[in-house]
Amino acid sequence: MFFEEQIIFKNTNINEVVLGMLNRINVSINEVEKFFPNLYLRCPEELFYFLKAKVKYRKDPPGKELIMKLSTFVKNNYEGDCDDFTVISISLLKYFGFSKIFVKLVGNKATSPSHVYCIVYDYCTNAFVPFDLTNERYGDERYYKYYQLIEV
Repeated sequence: MFFEEQIIFKNTNINEVVLGMLNRINVSINEVEKFFPNLYLRCPEELFYFLKAKVKYRKDPPGKELIMKLSTFVKNNYEGDCDDFTVISISLLKYFGFSKIFVKLVGNKATSPSHVYCIVYDYCTNAFVPFDLTNERYGDERYYKYYQLIEV
């Protein structure tokens, strides 16, 4: 069951979804301390594996695009899809001071992205690294024909 405090789109418009994600990121940054008061990170890789151990992938209901803020995601037992994983990842990365972050929209059709995740500058490796919680390992990235980067 999904809880309140999520944005629901019935007719998916990618611009609205991206704006919804940015809104949920900004709201979620203010919730990090409440849910992770003792978390300390040196590198994005540490956050990746911390979250990877918690998150569970679950598709949105048919015909709807849901975007959760951090508190809703936690109440839903860390279950969500790629846009929820991206919102939570970016919120925590920004909270912990990692500022060079991009949302990466990808797909095999130019007009309709099918997946989203973030790219973060990792100061420990001095490189931009894919941060996709649907993958098993930090830095892994699947190939898609088309992509778009949006700085956040």
